[in-house]
Amino acid sequence: MNTDQICITLLIVIWGLNGKQIYFGFKHKLAGEIYHHFGMALFFTIIAVEKFTDISLFSARLDILWLKVTGFILFIPAAFFIFGSLYQLKFNTNNLSLGKEDAQNLIDTGVFGIARHPMWLGFSIWSFALLLRFQSIFALVLFIVAVFCFRIASIKEDEEAIKIFGHKYLEYIKRVPMWGNVKLQN
Repeated sequence: MNTDQICITLLIVIWGLNGKQIYFGFKHKLAGEIYHHFGMALFFTIIAVEKFTDISLFSARLDILWLKVTGFILFIPAAFFIFGSLYQLKFNTNNLSLGKEDAQNLIDTGVFGIARHPMWLGFSIWSFALLLRFQSIFALVLFIVAVFCFRIASIKEDEEAIKIFGHKYLEYIKRVPMWGNVKLQN
């Protein structure tokens, strides 16, 4: 199997898995679900296409070493936010499994005390790291669209969380910015 076949296979898997969730979002009118899975699909598309294709459109890259090094360094805070939020969503502060039936349990400590949407912040940082790593127009375009999707997903998730948690979440919004110290508030 050559690299183009690997890329096509990966893209089918990436868009198949995320496409299923995007369809679910449309079916149930969950805009946050649509945007974050579209952003995730774009994020993984950057990796698949940039890593596995030899098409000239995608292979035209800059090769600036300090940008690549900066990109690799940015994987650290990206992983911190992504895996920190996954851990906290899996286990609340009492180390109890957090399920849908426990929806009134607002997590506002750890990475959720730094940013209201640490996972989308982490994927945005990681997308920027990929842009710096690959240094191509293709990565730039997908980075911009993916971060836009993660931003809209964050806004839509805030709207849903206000419906679920009410005043408690509005207080949380006052204390914790959407994406950390990068205040992209509406």
